[in-house]
Amino acid sequence: MSVYRMRIAFNGSRYAGWQRQTGLTTVQQSVEEALRSVFRDDALTVTACGRTDAGVHALDMTLSFRTGAEAPGLQSLLKQRLPHDIRLLEIAPAPDDFNAHKSALGKAYVYAVSPGKPNIFLRGLSWNWVDTPITEEVRRALELLQGTHDFRFFTGRHTEDKTVRTLFRAELTEFGPLAVFYFSGDGFLYKMVRRLVGFMYETAQGKHTAAELKEHLNHPEIPPDDLTVAPPEGLYLKKTFYEPDEWRQDRLENLPFLVN
Repeated sequence: MSVYRMRIAFNGSRYAGWQRQTGLTTVQQSVEEALRSVFRDDALTVTACGRTDAGVHALDMTLSFRTGAEAPGLQSLLKQRLPHDIRLLEIAPAPDDFNAHKSALGKAYVYAVSPGKPNIFLRGLSWNWVDTPITEEVRRALELLQGTHDFRFFTGRHTEDKTVRTLFRAELTEFGPLAVFYFSGDGFLYKMVRRLVGFMYETAQGKHTAAELKEHLNHPEIPPDDLTVAPPEGLYLKKTFYEPDEWRQDRLENLPFLVN
């Protein structure tokens, strides 16, 4: 049996998320079907670095799988058989103990917002903050996120018991009329990034302050049902880290939908 490491990018607009689901089109289903046809291995299954929700995109998602079959011309065949909105970045043999999920040491996500007039050409790629500009209070709140905190307030009501995570960086970069949040850390809770961006949106509207965010981190509690959760279309999985200091070199240098 050989182990492979695979990296893909995808536009998640038409997918019901990563995980295979009966009766729905998912990224996992589409990737596995392409791989099974190339390797002629009907039992082949893929492990991802993590899951993505419906409508969420990926700039660089790492996968791993095992197979005893061989596939001459693997890269060219796979590129032909993957759907048009899933792009192969790399596929190569990996060490026997490599597992895309278990071997991961951290991840980076970006979230794109358009804080101005509605732009129909950005629908599905960013969240339009209509008449809600980025404020200094948003920037102050963002700075408080870096470090190790209990993010219980920024995940679902029913979630895992361990909600402490370390954010390596939490930044905001503006590209003309658009702004992109960047988060990198040792792990992320269910919908954590979308809830953080939702809180930033309400902060920009004057509903919250940086001091309130600090209070939620210092004294975590179950979030209320009406806490804004940012829509999925602005969220992109940027990268998964497999080396201890790999996150230090990762930077956001362009709009996420122009990277690939």
